[in-house]
Amino acid sequence: PIPDRRGSPSDILGGPDSGPISGVQDRTSQLNDNLPKNQSILQAFDERRDIERRMLERNKSHIKHTFRDFDGKGQQTCKFVCTTYWATQFHAVRQAFLVPKEPQSA
Repeated sequence: PIPDRRGSPSDILGGPDSGPISGVQDRTSQLNDNLPKNQSILQAFDERRDIERRMLERNKSHIKHTFRDFDGKGQQTCKFVCTTYWATQFHAVRQAFLVPKEPQSA
């Protein structure tokens, strides 16, 4: 005869010493023990998802800076214009791929 490997009804339905239910309870307690670790993993995942969303954003995020210099009479002597194209997207790229520098102690 072929051995029956399906398990007894108490194994399947969760009897007093059943394997499946106690296994679930053991796993749940393991997850609760690792809760701070799991939360930090979820936060890192959410940060990455936010960075990716900003990288793929199609709205223009150009920033225009204008600098002017004036002489003693108030006349403009110099004008300098600098435009930063896709500022939001490049900031997201820097966050994703560059490691932040640690502050140097004096």
